[in-house]
Amino acid sequence: GTPWCDSLTMLSFHSEVHGLSEASPYWICTFANNQHNLEELNTSDLLDTPFVRAIMSSSCMGTVMLMNEDAEPFRRTWCTLENFISTQHVKKKSGPHLFEVAAVVQEGRQKITVGEEQVRVPRCPALLQQGDADGGFVDKAGYEDADGGFV
Repeated sequence: GTPWCDSLTMLSFHSEVHGLSEASPYWICTFANNQHNLEELNTSDLLDTPFVRAIMSSSCMGTVMLMNEDAEPFRRTWCTLENFISTQHVKKKSGPHLFEVAAVVQEGRQKITVGEEQVRVPRCPALLQQGDADGGFVDKAGYEDADGGFV
């Protein structure tokens, strides 16, 4: 799994990038569902699960996938369902729905080009965002360059 401190780092960075207030809610299924009684998941219609109901709720503005170092969300069945609902099924929903991927870049694992020089990125949060209506993506990292701007 993802260390809780990394989850908080990613969500804090996500909130900062979007200019959200401290009162902005995030629905986290681990805390929203009783992990000792998963009876509500015992349904023949996956669209009736709490995950789908939360994503399809009119108050849900988007989905943030918290990616860990081993890319576990791609190997978890419920995460795969959430990704499908967040990228395909939400087209039935009125209004926009963002799908973004947050991660923590590990120290020295990524390099960026600054001028002519390759620079190793320090440990920092990163966010892959939907950038346009055509589904293109842009990325941001919580790494400040020499000019004080985010890379």
